[in-house]
Amino acid sequence: MAPKRVLILGHSFVHRLYSFIDSSSSPTLTLPLGLEERINVKWQGIGGRTVAKVLQHDLHIVESFKHQIVVLELGTNDLFHLAPTTVGSSLEDLTQVLHSRYAVQRVVVWQTLFRDKNPDFNEQVTLLNKYSAVVISSLRTPISGYTEVCGTPRRLFI
Repeated sequence: MAPKRVLILGHSFVHRLYSFIDSSSSPTLTLPLGLEERINVKWQGIGGRTVAKVLQHDLHIVESFKHQIVVLELGTNDLFHLAPTTVGSSLEDLTQVLHSRYAVQRVVVWQTLFRDKNPDFNEQVTLLNKYSAVVISSLRTPISGYTEVCGTPRRLFI
């Protein structure tokens, strides 16, 4: 059986996580996707990425590789100019687009990450994460989900 194709899509954290894994002496990562089979992962992390920029610039990647699972690490950059509920709704919309237009079988939305020594911003992150946990998990598509990044504690900082 061919490995499932997974796209991890987001902002600079995705790029830095890939670089860290790639440069380590044992480049493995356990992703909490509930899969038993092997996966083929493509990493697409670009600094400054927002939900709107993903919709504008990155959907061709989903289309060209026919990913079965898309993991989203987004929201941090959006919070600098949008309310948490607006960002959460945008993530919900993107999830729906990935399912309906690109036939992605499963979409996983990772928690939005906190910023070190930025309590005002982190309050917005907390609100977004709570909103996303409820909204994404309640989508009528049972193959969408919200999760903490790689099973990390809630207060992961970038």
